[in-house]
Amino acid sequence: MIKQVLTLSKVQLKSLFGINEVLHTKDKKKKQSFALLSVAYVLVILMAISYVGGLAYGYHYLGLGDIVPMYLYTILSILMLVLSFFKAGSVLFSMKSYDIMVSLPVTKSAILISRFVTMYVTNLLFSLIVMIPGLAVHIWFAKPGISFYIISLMAVLFAPLLPLTISSILGALIKGISSRMKNKTLVETFLTVGLVVVIMVGSFRMGPKTENLDMEALKELIGTLTSALGNIFPPALWYHQALQGSILHFVLLLGIPALIFTLFVWILSKRFTEICTGLNATYAKHNYKLGELKAEHVLLSLFKKEMKLYFSSSLYVTNSGIGYILAVLLAGAIAVMGVDSLAEFMEMPMFLPLIHKVLPFVLAMPLCMMSTSACTVSMEGKTFWQLQVLPVKAKDIYNAKLLWNLAIAAPFYLISVVLMLIGAKPALSDALHYFLIPLVLLAYCIVLGLACNLWFPKLNWDNEAQVVKQGAAVLVSMLGGVIAVIVPAVLAIALQPASYAVYYFVVEAVILVITGVLYYSITKKELITISR
Repeated sequence: MIKQVLTLSKVQLKSLFGINEVLHTKDKKKKQSFALLSVAYVLVILMAISYVGGLAYGYHYLGLGDIVPMYLYTILSILMLVLSFFKAGSVLFSMKSYDIMVSLPVTKSAILISRFVTMYVTNLLFSLIVMIPGLAVHIWFAKPGISFYIISLMAVLFAPLLPLTISSILGALIKGISSRMKNKTLVETFLTVGLVVVIMVGSFRMGPKTENLDMEALKELIGTLTSALGNIFPPALWYHQALQGSILHFVLLLGIPALIFTLFVWILSKRFTEICTGLNATYAKHNYKLGELKAEHVLLSLFKKEMKLYFSSSLYVTNSGIGYILAVLLAGAIAVMGVDSLAEFMEMPMFLPLIHKVLPFVLAMPLCMMSTSACTVSMEGKTFWQLQVLPVKAKDIYNAKLLWNLAIAAPFYLISVVLMLIGAKPALSDALHYFLIPLVLLAYCIVLGLACNLWFPKLNWDNEAQVVKQGAAVLVSMLGGVIAVIVPAVLAIALQPASYAVYYFVVEAVILVITGVLYYSITKKELITISR
């Protein structure tokens, strides 16, 4: 069975990263797209390394270096839990690829384990990206012994097991609950978003407050944080104790996740087919009646089609909507706490005068994290031919997709801007830009998302996670959105212009011009030119 697992895992990983297609295709455009995607991955990795390294340096600078390893381990586990939770249900319990694999001369256990291996490898790569730069900074300051390297290496290797198990169980429960209800997708979306918000809000409260602390207070704070992190995530405390020389906690750190994961896989393998069938079952009443037929405007009809496509997938809704929800939560926190209190909470009181000037960009960041348009073409999948044969212009189809994304984002944008204005209380000259900057950046990201999806369409997929979370278009558009927000924000801090109002107008004009060029290029594309 081991050979079967390795073969299936190899095929799935190659398919996941697009390697298999690039190795065998003769299409130069696909190879160029893969090269561009690789560059995007490298940029994202470099950004992550910079952030984690800076975080570890900040803790050492504040005198809290002792908690860096366990803090990184906790944050990593939370992030893996959230990321795995989004895709566990669609990858692990997908029936589309299972129907094909089950006809092959492989065991059902091999199919199940290979899916876990695929998710484990992707999470392990993520673990290395997060832990290595943070631990490298810690090693530079702390100069630990050889045991630190051995324990940390084993901790990283076993780190994905527990989040992967928990996310799979939660994903199965949510799928099981929602599959028995009429509005299956909406219920699954509500439960998923609710759980993710709870996890992220809880993790946000983990930040330490270090203002006006002397060395004795810092020592006391380290003990408090250690205890708090241990209560939030016990394996983090086991990791900390193992680094202090506790063999018992080292055994717990590796043994408990491995035992729980093995037990879960064993139980799941016994009823894998029945569970997949039950979780993917649909129920419908055969009492259809033909009602009145109505003719509507082409754009309105296509808009309604986009709405149905969007709400047909809970993964699509949650992945694209979580950024908008975070924008409201962020603006709500500022409205309740005020900018001053938020700056102190985030350990940045020295930047308080500048924070007011970049708040519009801060609000725009979560709004630009993900757009529905970045995978709207790919989500058509094998039904894309239906769009190709419709007697409508490609421009109308693209406009409908853009308008739907704007309709989804608009309520969250308005609520978050109003809350931000309440909390920040900006001058009248700046208040206008609290509306305009997030709006133009949001419009840019929506248009950029569709442009990226037209550049990197993926219509032949086995599960939705391949296009919603792992698609090239999603990654490139997210990277493009982040850069569009960060660059003007950093320039605002570095240049400190004499008139921020003029600077804001320049930024808005530049973003609008780029958006217009992208939109013009989209509307000139013929739908039929998009290949599988």
